[in-house]
Amino acid sequence: MIKHMWLNIVLIAFSIFMLFQANQLPTGFNDSEVGSAFFPIVILSILIVLNIIDIITKYVNKEDENKEHKELPKINLKKLLLLVIIMFLYVGILGWIDYRIITFIFVLSVMLIINLKDYKMALIVSVGFVLLLYLIFDLLLRVPMP
Repeated sequence: MIKHMWLNIVLIAFSIFMLFQANQLPTGFNDSEVGSAFFPIVILSILIVLNIIDIITKYVNKEDENKEHKELPKINLKKLLLLVIIMFLYVGILGWIDYRIITFIFVLSVMLIINLKDYKMALIVSVGFVLLLYLIFDLLLRVPMP
């Protein structure tokens, strides 16, 4: 059972170390301001709590270690490699081509690679995703996109 909890223990130890580091970051100037230490402390605290919960559930639900584990489905390495290449191309081309065009192509190609059979749905999701990005970043937040 301990061999299955080593990752939890390492993550808890890392989180505690990082909490000490985050406490050295500046806090807000007054009580109403949130400083730069707030977000790391919140995330690291959540990480510690979730790892402790995971350890407790593993301890409570002691499964027979000799039981056969369900085999994971085989990974299609060609598709995985193609997806990684497409992601790197997307990031590399993003500065040269308008993000709306390249994001549409990226989302559509990823959906087709993962064998989405409904091409109409793939087009709708791709257009909808680009439209959502445009509405949020360009119109709502007024953040310039590449």
